[in-house]
Amino acid sequence: NYTREGNIGTYKNIGSTTTKGVQTSIKYKVSEKFRVSLGYTNISEKDDKTGNYLSYSPKHVLVFNANVKPDKNLLISTNTTYKSKRYYNASNTGLLEGRYFRSNIRMDYSFMRKSSIYLKVDNVFNAKFHGTAGYPVAPRSLFVGINYSFR
Repeated sequence: NYTREGNIGTYKNIGSTTTKGVQTSIKYKVSEKFRVSLGYTNISEKDDKTGNYLSYSPKHVLVFNANVKPDKNLLISTNTTYKSKRYYNASNTGLLEGRYFRSNIRMDYSFMRKSSIYLKVDNVFNAKFHGTAGYPVAPRSLFVGINYSFR
């Protein structure tokens, strides 16, 4: 279990934990060119000795994906993730700014049999939250790249 007190973070082995939960997802092909999926996870991870939740473990995670393929060479994908509150310490007194949403979008264009170029924007809405106590996630970020498969 990772715990952060002030500016110091430490990992601590705990005797035993109990994890209970459910995960489900659904995928739907709206048309030949448009697909969506939705996934949900409900999880409870607790220290058996204290009964406290494990740090950095959200109880709820919701993920939405959509893919559009307007022609054979172009794929546009988007995904949005929601995570509920997470504690950053073993005593469950410190919250990591509660819940958050994060959305990303990507466009891939295939120009040869094994090659494609892409444009990707992470954190489209520039959500501000901490992935780990004291460490904010990257702001909106733009990536451009080339993929090549050797297979």
